[in-house]
Amino acid sequence: MTSLLRALTAIASLALFFGALFAFYVLFLGYGLPPCAEPGQLHEFARILVPASLAVGAIWTGLLVSRANVRSLLGALALPAFALAFYAIMAAGDAQAQQQCKAETLEQAAARCRIDLSVYRRGRDEYGNPIYALVAPGETDQAWDCLNRWAMHNRSISMTVDPSVVQHREQAGKQAKP
Repeated sequence: MTSLLRALTAIASLALFFGALFAFYVLFLGYGLPPCAEPGQLHEFARILVPASLAVGAIWTGLLVSRANVRSLLGALALPAFALAFYAIMAAGDAQAQQQCKAETLEQAAARCRIDLSVYRRGRDEYGNPIYALVAPGETDQAWDCLNRWAMHNRSISMTVDPSVVQHREQAGKQAKP
């Protein structure tokens, strides 16, 4: 029985180790579109907690291989299990917000992102596709990022920055220098 428990502890340690590596990879090298709506801070905390808890669990179970017992093995597995459950709850809550964001109209997204409508111009590009252009004295700030993320997911309009924004920044920079 002790040999079987040691083997299970070693397998759990390796599984947690590779799970931690994969989770770190997904956390820091995650590819794809950014989320439509900004995820909550608890969701971001949960994303960081998962790979960290898997790594701690891997080390903890690795140390238990030589003196494994059921209670210590369950204790070592409890932290990663809690972190994964916490992440699943946060991800499920965030999924609804992402779906609502994707379903918004341009006007609803603009209101949610709190953009200044006076610095945006609706139009069409040379191919006839709808565009929403940021014009001077607009800034590519958090509101711009928020609306741009919505546009990537909605795919009904393209976001562009008019050259006047760059010219305005250059002129402002020249005037600021003594």
